[in-house]
Order: sequence, then structure tokens, then C-alpha cells
Amino acid sequence: MPQLGVTTLVGSSGKSYEFNVYSKGTIFNDFIPVVYAIAQQNQEGHQYLFVGESDNVRPALDGHEKLADFEAAGYDTILFHRDARADVRQAVVTDLAEALSPSHQ
Repeated sequence: MPQLGVTTLVGSSGKSYEFNVYSKGTIFNDFIPVVYAIAQQNQEGHQYLFVGESDNVRPALDGHEKLADFEAAGYDTILFHRDARADVRQAVVTDLAEALSPSHQ
């Protein structure tokens, strides 16, 4: 997995979350529990299309119900924050979705 970098996203609560940044074509290993963000890079940074969570990132991304929408919007970046606990992941998704207002949530 060639990582492009690391960034910090801040939720509506003010809490910061560190995310690894990868390009669209990255193939992820199975069974990586994450909060993930689908984004498009632009001059200002990232435009967020979707924030979600999964206990297995690869099938969550490969078979996502909104993948055609992400493609049409020109997504080129996947960010993820590892966390094994589903309840924590869901809380992070809620916090970030409120702050980032993803366009395809």
C-alpha cells in the first residue's frame, strides 16, 4: 500500500483524528477495521464525498453502493483511520460527517 501521506481531520466535536492518505487505485488488505473518507483533491485540499466505517475496508470500498457516484464526482483519494471497535468507528463517522458535510453522504 503506497501511502501518499498523513492528514488530520477535525470533527464537529473539535476532536482530531489522524488519517492515512492513499490514491484511488490502492489495493487494501482484507480485515482492516477503519473509518474511511472518499475524497477528491483540489487546490484547497480535499473535497469530501463520503465518510463511512467498516470492519473490513477492502470489500466496503470495492462493493460500495455509491461507487458510481464517487466515480462520476471524480474521486481520487481514500483516507483511513484504523480502529477495531465498531461503536468508536460509528461515533467518529458521525463526528466527521457533521463537520465535513460530505456531498454524497
